[in-house]
Amino acid sequence: MNFDVEDLVRLLVKIALAYAIGRRSLSAFDEILVRGIVIGSTDGALSYVGRASVPSTSVGGAAHVHALREQTHADLLTVYIVLFRELDESMPVYQVVVGRLRP
Repeated sequence: MNFDVEDLVRLLVKIALAYAIGRRSLSAFDEILVRGIVIGSTDGALSYVGRASVPSTSVGGAAHVHALREQTHADLLTVYIVLFRELDESMPVYQVVVGRLRP
């Protein structure tokens, strides 16, 4: 199978951004840090997207195929994503720093 890392990064960002806006609303953000990635530029994307630094990061309940969770670090909103967890409990937890929240 051919695998394009840029496509995966863009997919993770779109999922995280949609989740964050759905939970918080667009007006909750002072700055969206991943805007350029959504529209096609992956320059610097790995500054905002990667594997969770703590492998045991808990994300959602076990009854769901995919799981998402948000967390704030100071004024930054981070979304954690696990895809296809039902296939294997050891699936990676991805971390996307979506943006800065308004004070």
